[in-house]
Amino acid sequence: MGRQARGRLHSVYELLRADTASMKAGASIGYTPTKWLHLASPRRDVHFSLGSLYSARSGRPMIPDKLFPHINQPKIPVSGEMMANVRAGYEQRLCDLVESSEQLMAALRAVRCLGLPSWCIGAGAIRSLVWDNLHGFQVPSNVDDVDVAYFDAKAPLALDAELQERLHLLLPSVTWEVTNQARVHEWFAEALGQVVSPLTSLDDGLATWPEFATCVGIYLDGDDSLKVTAPYGLNDLFELRVRHNPRRASISTFMHRVNSKRFSHRWPRLSICTP
Repeated sequence: MGRQARGRLHSVYELLRADTASMKAGASIGYTPTKWLHLASPRRDVHFSLGSLYSARSGRPMIPDKLFPHINQPKIPVSGEMMANVRAGYEQRLCDLVESSEQLMAALRAVRCLGLPSWCIGAGAIRSLVWDNLHGFQVPSNVDDVDVAYFDAKAPLALDAELQERLHLLLPSVTWEVTNQARVHEWFAEALGQVVSPLTSLDDGLATWPEFATCVGIYLDGDDSLKVTAPYGLNDLFELRVRHNPRRASISTFMHRVNSKRFSHRWPRLSICTP
């Protein structure tokens, strides 16, 4: 740190030390401690935080925490009600985005015509819609296919292809991918030679998808209301975070998807959390 920066820090230190008594009483000196610290030095090797200023090189505090007793309070725990409100807000935002998409609403109406007991459109179609909006894209990203997940423990394996064909007749402009989550364990055994436990519900199926942000589905009820299925919530999706879901996908599968789908290139504001 240069002589000028050290001089500014010394001045701030003296101001804060002189006013420690009033700060302990909860008084204000016109600038919060954080604002004073931001005035101290614009250099990138100095990090600012509530209650301390420390060097990124040494990691040692440059102004002791005891100068800021009024802000070194225990963190307030987030209540269940607050978390529920956050989730409800995200769900409403998702429903608003889906309603604004003519293509996705048409796809939802087509799937509803099949009369499936438990279903949703999920994964890439939903993920791309949200990330496009959060990036301010005017032109929607290309979606390879529309994933339809449903759960029917009594349905034969051949039903997936039959439903796909029916959807193609209803909406031929869409590439459909239909999967009965109740039979996924059979596909794992036949195609991959892996033994996995049968899934128990549609939510259980979504909960195995490779990224938490992808484990989201939406369906259209009989009264035209949109309903969200999200076993892990919507935080990762709306906070542009890509994290590995270890429930069933391996780390190598996750990383292959991240690279092959070019997440970072297509949506540069994403945070890719490497396991």
